[in-house]
Amino acid sequence: MKLLNNYYKKSFEALGSVFEIELIGGGDLFFLVENYQAKITEFERKFSRFRPDSELSKLNNSLNNWVEVSSEMLEIIDRAEEYKNVTDGYFDIGVESVLGNLGYGTVRGENLPDVLKIEFKDENKIRINKPIDFGGLGKGFVLDWAKEVFMNVDNVCVNAGGDFYFKGRDKEQKPWEVFFENPFDVGEVIGSVEIDGEIFLAASNPLKRKWAGGHHLINPKILGMANEMAGVYVQADSGEKADVFSTALFAMGYEKAKKWLEKNNRVEAMVISLDGSVFRTGKFRGDLYGQ
Repeated sequence: MKLLNNYYKKSFEALGSVFEIELIGGGDLFFLVENYQAKITEFERKFSRFRPDSELSKLNNSLNNWVEVSSEMLEIIDRAEEYKNVTDGYFDIGVESVLGNLGYGTVRGENLPDVLKIEFKDENKIRINKPIDFGGLGKGFVLDWAKEVFMNVDNVCVNAGGDFYFKGRDKEQKPWEVFFENPFDVGEVIGSVEIDGEIFLAASNPLKRKWAGGHHLINPKILGMANEMAGVYVQADSGEKADVFSTALFAMGYEKAKKWLEKNNRVEAMVISLDGSVFRTGKFRGDLYGQ
């Protein structure tokens, strides 16, 4: 934690990641960061699959029964279903049991249905047939809150474990600089982008969360690990889009992701194949070293 005139910096753990926040500008920066952290803590309390008392865990423990849920839960599920449609099913919140079977979840389910079915009743009751997880959506959801909470701060950097929200410039009044991690070697970088303005960034590669059983990026089509992509880097106008599409594009694999990006203009992205081939959309910002 650091406070220097109009500069404030703080780090804290939430949603399985370390959040690092830098603010440069007027106003009560300490209060704004505390408010933002409190909102994230409340979100985690409600929707973490690792908390047995969360609203999400209670829903996952009541499969095939009608459960009354909050309006916020309904909103997240509704958005997730929309993203499932626009990504041809490659974004799917029904992968919790797959993660559990790999050792990175709370629910194991060898005998669960392959396809998630969500039913709605009255205004606030739903019924699901397999556990759900907001891991590919949650950090983007709370990154969008940063835009609201810090709307009156001139210069902002929120790093949510490798997913970012930027506005303005850094404390030296230079563009913020972000490096593209090498998807084949997490200790190296392959390029960078300078941010002078406002943008959301997200990246997906299997080295970010890897353990003995595998990694956390799931292909919903095969109900197993996505192993047809090396790395994905997304730039978007919202944290939600950046988070969702970095996850979905990785699950698609290089060739399908390339075709999807050629037909859709929802985000700017760079995808890297297992053999090192690179595809970038026309407005993707940044440079790769040596190219």
